[in-house]
Amino acid sequence: MLHVLVGLYIIGALLGVAAAMFVNHYRLIYGLPFFRPFVRFLMYFSLLMLVLLSTYYASANLEQDGSSQATLRVLWAVCNTALGFVAFSGWLVSFLQVLSGFEGTGLTPASRLLPTVLIAGAGCSYVIGFALAAGGTGSWLRWSRDLYNLAVPALLIVAMAERLRRSGRTEFVVPRRSVRAFLLMYLSAYVIAFALPIVFQRSALLLLALVLTATNVLPFVWVRWSFLPEAGAAPALAARRVPLSAIAERHSLTEREAEILECVLKGSSNAEIAAALSISVGTVKNHVYNVYRKMGVRTRGQLHRYVREAGAAPRTSAPTPASSATVSVDRPRSCPS
Repeated sequence: MLHVLVGLYIIGALLGVAAAMFVNHYRLIYGLPFFRPFVRFLMYFSLLMLVLLSTYYASANLEQDGSSQATLRVLWAVCNTALGFVAFSGWLVSFLQVLSGFEGTGLTPASRLLPTVLIAGAGCSYVIGFALAAGGTGSWLRWSRDLYNLAVPALLIVAMAERLRRSGRTEFVVPRRSVRAFLLMYLSAYVIAFALPIVFQRSALLLLALVLTATNVLPFVWVRWSFLPEAGAAPALAARRVPLSAIAERHSLTEREAEILECVLKGSSNAEIAAALSISVGTVKNHVYNVYRKMGVRTRGQLHRYVREAGAAPRTSAPTPASSATVSVDRPRSCPS
């Protein structure tokens, strides 16, 4: 049982890091306000997986008797609790920022008040709990930790349910249907994870590990199957169109370099571009290098930011924020979609 739990949380942490990298790719391309906190949320969730992994592994391997490991147990408890506190706090704040980012805004002072009070209160109780535990008195630390760990997902469930309830009269910078899909997916996952220990007491830990690990697959599903197909239909994202040819002319790009720039901005890899244009990967790399050199950038992320800030972005099915613009150019016939 222990080895299964440890394995699931290792997989969950790795999936969380992979999901963060996946979401960060679209953050660099489209710059929508919810992507940045979404990346942080996934990283904090991966940290939470590692904390749970440490909890189960240490409880089975650290001896409970003998003074030789007393110091080790204390150090582990301090580090694990501190990391857990950071993971839960970051998880809470970043997810609330994601929900606000769907509306193109940040957290308001009112929406920051409850998380601030909750985090500050938990921090104080953790300090008191450590002091009492050091004095050999009571189990305040365990109770404060358990209550905080329950309060954070409960607050997220309430926040998502409230956002879903009023989604029909809220203006989002991304399609309303995609926001609802996001809320329903994560709301379902958290409700299931919250209810498992009550419904299935004997196998609750295993089922909870399965659900939490599966939760880190949701970003891949949501972005690919909900956000990208629906985003192009959002009228609120319409913006002025600036020809990509202006960018190419400004930086003296050749026709081939402009074509490859369009493909790069669409998110195509070097191998995909090479296959679509019937040229070698090495030739694509040379053209990409020349584009970088002429435009004064070093990475694809810098290239996307430069084009976005210059008022141009590739015309794809995915959106750009209202403050940006889209490219008004004919898509190259051979450029991969």
